[in-house]
Amino acid sequence: MARRLPVGAGCHAGDVRPVRAVLLDFYCTLVDLSDPVRSRGFDDFARRFGLPLAPGELYRRYTQMITSEPAQDAVPGFEPYRASWLAAGRRLLAPFGRQSAAGQFADAYADLHATAVIFPEVPDAVQALARHARIGVVANADHDYLMRCLDHNGLRFDLVVDSETARCYKPDRRIFRRACEALPVPASEAVMVGDTPQTDVQGARQAGLRAVWLNRDHRNWPGNLARPDAVIGDLGQLLRCLRRLDP
Repeated sequence: MARRLPVGAGCHAGDVRPVRAVLLDFYCTLVDLSDPVRSRGFDDFARRFGLPLAPGELYRRYTQMITSEPAQDAVPGFEPYRASWLAAGRRLLAPFGRQSAAGQFADAYADLHATAVIFPEVPDAVQALARHARIGVVANADHDYLMRCLDHNGLRFDLVVDSETARCYKPDRRIFRRACEALPVPASEAVMVGDTPQTDVQGARQAGLRAVWLNRDHRNWPGNLARPDAVIGDLGQLLRCLRRLDP
């Protein structure tokens, strides 16, 4: 059963190590790649290729298709997102006889990721955090479009770890440990912040980090998962929360 966790829930200072590093998820945490943004991008693609679809329909078909398949982190071995988008594009465009445009679909989706725009509070929040801890990004993303998006938004961090370079996806413990070792800080002195309960919060906690859930759209917490160490509504609330987590 899902539970409503109020903003600030779980913020506490107990018998814990100091916070020396903050690891941030990227998409939907720092930059806006919400469903409406994705849907508009899919509409642009449909118009470019003359697909006879109503607004929102191509993205609806895409999400319906991929939700019936294993999640990226559940597939044996490792496959970059672009490879999976290429395969998905072939299936998505097959009813229109446009399988040959699958590469252009994958490129367009990568471009959508590369041009996503930061949330308004992010620059000030990151600047404030940088005065108190080392900051890294841990993202389920291919290297190329992630770096393009960082440049597009003028973002710089002490460390960026992407799933393509790490050859594994969150919630795999290895990607969090790789980030901690590179900073370097012990996992017990790092906090992960992200919007996805399973990959960001539970993955980080299983790797020995503390975790803060960023809940911008007031979702319920999945009832089958252990609670995060804290909940915030936007990144502007993070520094205050970290001070309460710090002993």
